[in-house]
Amino acid sequence: MKKTKIDAAKIVASYKRETSGRHNWENLWQECGDFCLPENSSITIIRTPGERRNSERYIDYGIRSNETLAGGLFSYLTPPNQVWQKINHPSDEIANRPEVQEYFSSVNEMIRNQFTSSNFILEIHELYMSLGVFGTACLFTDWVDDTIFFKNFHIKDIFIKQNSKGLIDTVYRRINYTARQAEQEFGIDNLSPEMKKILEDGKEPDKTYEFVHACFPRTDRQFGKIDVENKPFASYYIECETKFIVKEGGYNTFPYQVVRFMKDADEKYGRSPAMQCLATMNTANVMKKDILQAGELIVNPQWLVPDNGTVGNISSKGGSIIYYNASQPNGKPERLQPNGELGIGNELLREEIDVIKMAFYNDLFNMLADKQNMTATEVLERVNEKLVLFNPIVGRLQEELLKPSVYRIYDVMSFNGKLPPLPEILRENNDFEVSFTGKISLAIEQLEVLALGETINFLIPMANFFPNMFDNFNSDNIARGISLRNNVPTNWLNNVDEVQKIREARAMREQQQQALDQGTQMADAASKLQKKTEAGSPLEMMEQIA
Repeated sequence: MKKTKIDAAKIVASYKRETSGRHNWENLWQECGDFCLPENSSITIIRTPGERRNSERYIDYGIRSNETLAGGLFSYLTPPNQVWQKINHPSDEIANRPEVQEYFSSVNEMIRNQFTSSNFILEIHELYMSLGVFGTACLFTDWVDDTIFFKNFHIKDIFIKQNSKGLIDTVYRRINYTARQAEQEFGIDNLSPEMKKILEDGKEPDKTYEFVHACFPRTDRQFGKIDVENKPFASYYIECETKFIVKEGGYNTFPYQVVRFMKDADEKYGRSPAMQCLATMNTANVMKKDILQAGELIVNPQWLVPDNGTVGNISSKGGSIIYYNASQPNGKPERLQPNGELGIGNELLREEIDVIKMAFYNDLFNMLADKQNMTATEVLERVNEKLVLFNPIVGRLQEELLKPSVYRIYDVMSFNGKLPPLPEILRENNDFEVSFTGKISLAIEQLEVLALGETINFLIPMANFFPNMFDNFNSDNIARGISLRNNVPTNWLNNVDEVQKIREARAMREQQQQALDQGTQMADAASKLQKKTEAGSPLEMMEQIA
């Protein structure tokens, strides 16, 4: 197929349509950011560095609740101090082969090292902080300086498009560069004539210019070619004003992992916990302001003074002197006693705070953290209800963020020759699946283990009446399933072939022992039959008569 020339103007026009069509979202993000992430809330309001953020905010409950959510996801979904992802072949028959187990064991360790040694830990926490507030977050993954590089981009600069299946396959990323920065990033030879002239003139060195990075599926690629211009995903960096392509490239796998916390069927951008409780945060903010004002009136009540000017300057400072006309019977100033009830206000505010914390799933993470003096079963029973509600969120995070990230790393490391050679059987069956072993993922999977235990306990009393009932259970699958759900390393388990050999050897030993026992019994019986009759015994007398 003949390759068509890319029209940069069409790409920029598509990008501009996306920027102009989400004003409602940006207003919503701004309000949520003001309450929950003020340091990253310059979306519709452009602030100067060091400027005070949202002087009308009286509560920090949204900030603290979002920090708890982000910390919980960081610690229990992608913990930096343990393996939270595993790659294996989807076929048990292939996955249990020794050479395949050895391969994926090495690959999993290499990928884990990339996660821990790169900047992933820093960027993923920033992403979780943004996700809880804006509902949509974007992680960029690439290979830079012989290692994996991650970057969390703010949603204000990310514009997305979905394919027919509702999956995000197109990203436009807005970039603002000075002319000098553009030269450093792309090289002066790749810039437009207009940008080169700006560099030559040297005027307004701090003025920024808009660029866009457009990444989308390539529809005119020539299959069989492996150059960057024929990779599955196209990559173009374009000067927006001049419609000039300053860099063209491509990717084998989509480099942007865009995740939505939760999503409405008719929307492509995600919804967040902050959006769910935005009205509650506004209410709590007003209530907090009222309580502060009421508390100030209690601590420092207002003064009642005559309106005839018989009282001097009023001061609330300790030890200060207040002059009044003693000849006036009603001229003495007095405090106005407040009639408000702070207790009721605080109680109502606590109810609003609880709603905010629940919206950010703080109760779930507090349960997971507060597990002293409890067994694993007790912990699961406590968080069971919360996990059921949180399970769809975890599923979306895994499908839109974590799995694509692992696939992307595998592809990049393989392309750069950083993985061990594929076993022969994987050359013909080169497929793999990703599973997750973070505490949340394991806790959700252990609900199945808990259900099995409850089922077995329920069936045991009936076993006397239905002795064949447990034939319905596959003991091997149960043993392996429970082990994997408890994060037991796969190399601690014997593969299916090894288990079969162990059982065959045991059966052979049992047969040999049975044959030996039978031979011993027969020899004993034969020796008894051949024994000489005892002299003077009744048997000897019978033999003599015969």
